[in-house]
Amino acid sequence: MKKFSLILMLCASLLLSGMTVVSMAPNITESVYFLEADSILKGRTLYCDYPKAAENVDVTGTFIEMDYEKILLLSPDIVIFSGNLTSKQKTFLDEYKIKYVDIKMERACEVIPALRTLDSLINHSSMKDKIDSLDSSFKPELSARTSKIFLEMSSKPLVSANKNSYVGSILEMMGFSVFSDSNYSSYSAVSQEEVIKFNPTAIIVFHDESKVSDRLGWENVNAVKNKRIIYLNKEETDILSRPGPRISEALKVLEDIREKFSL
Repeated sequence: MKKFSLILMLCASLLLSGMTVVSMAPNITESVYFLEADSILKGRTLYCDYPKAAENVDVTGTFIEMDYEKILLLSPDIVIFSGNLTSKQKTFLDEYKIKYVDIKMERACEVIPALRTLDSLINHSSMKDKIDSLDSSFKPELSARTSKIFLEMSSKPLVSANKNSYVGSILEMMGFSVFSDSNYSSYSAVSQEEVIKFNPTAIIVFHDESKVSDRLGWENVNAVKNKRIIYLNKEETDILSRPGPRISEALKVLEDIREKFSL
């Protein structure tokens, strides 16, 4: 039985060695490394910077634009997107008969299913136990209070991450009430009046453009009055902005914020 298992592992490694993949999204690149299949990764976007080793892989575009000449040069077996496949890219890949797939993981509940899909696609589900372990480690606990959270992505324009965003969906699982626009989109441009009316208990800031407490008319917002304005560092911003295998780390960041600010 042990020998048979070793043969299966060898066959899987041979299959992997003959496959080439291009990732067109940072969370896909990170997931490929998590699934220990980085040896088949031949292309990545300019923004695929985690883990650090990914920076050694050829750049084949940005999150929006694809380097068509580079794709043809690499001739990958498959190009993998994550909710960012455009009609222009689809037409190009169809024309040159290059396989592609769009694996979406915008919200927290989509991460584990997306990892299983990716594992099945490039690994023949060999990382099932690792994904199961990650799934078991992600257990949000409901907060005792129903605090209202505003997630500020930028100040000019004022843009919020809403409850259908990755970080927003985790906070909702934790029992928080996250600001959302009327369209229930993941991100939206909002007015200062809307935020003041929402009167958040806490504001989590994903940028360093300006100080929230200095804004005219915000002095009576609960988050400002009670000094519950949380400025994230670069690593925290990255973890909370990128859906993927660091989902348990994202939960830990938010749990630490909840404890520190008594939310």
